[in-house]
Amino acid sequence: MNTSPSTSRGTRSVARRARTKLFVALAASASVALIGTTALPASAATNVFTKDDNPSLAELQTQRAAVQQKAAGKASQVNALKASDAQVSSALSALNTNVNAQQDRLEEAERAVAQARADQAAAEAAQSAKQSELDALTAQMKESAVDAYVSMGSANNISVGTDDINDTVNKRTLMSVRANEDIGLVEKFRSVQEDLEIQRGAATAANTRATAGAEQVEGRLNELNKAYAEQQAFAAKVEERLNSALAEADSLAATDAQLSSSITSKQA
Repeated sequence: MNTSPSTSRGTRSVARRARTKLFVALAASASVALIGTTALPASAATNVFTKDDNPSLAELQTQRAAVQQKAAGKASQVNALKASDAQVSSALSALNTNVNAQQDRLEEAERAVAQARADQAAAEAAQSAKQSELDALTAQMKESAVDAYVSMGSANNISVGTDDINDTVNKRTLMSVRANEDIGLVEKFRSVQEDLEIQRGAATAANTRATAGAEQVEGRLNELNKAYAEQQAFAAKVEERLNSALAEADSLAATDAQLSSSITSKQA
């Protein structure tokens, strides 16, 4: 999976939207809760009218009493919705906790990928430095080999025609020092070569971690989106139930007013 900055920004955007909409849902739910009752359709409120186009005063009063009774029941239901705010708050809190947990897991996976990428870059940089050092040692060893080859001829004749014994000793000492230096070069070459292999292995391991981490990021992003969708679906359901209850209450109030007007006309 591509873990480009645009993906990270998209992930953070999802999280911000989730938290923002959650706060809206919590605010909206401050006076609502899901209950097990099913609200009557608003149109049912108008069915209290008799089919008689000219009902008697008693019939109108009976109908109004029925409407008022239903309105009182609906008011109690709305009050119950408000009173049971703790239920909705608890449910939304659980959903919010899940969203936050998924967000934390996503960010943890993203940090792991970022660390793996950083480790890979560091290992590759160290690998490049060790390779340069190894190249320099190789050049030194080649130069030393050439010098040793050139010196071999003079070494065989180092005492021939030489009257100065000190000069002979100095030359042999110099050759001994050079031999020790060559041994040191070989040992250093082997050490740097080992370091190079270690850095190559570290870079490969870091790349493997980053690849696996990117897949984990994708999976956790899907989990976050799922948790967010559940949260929003619950909030929408709460709002829908409240709107339904309020709509029926408004319809019953309108019917009550209409019946009261008819009763007043009959009594006039």
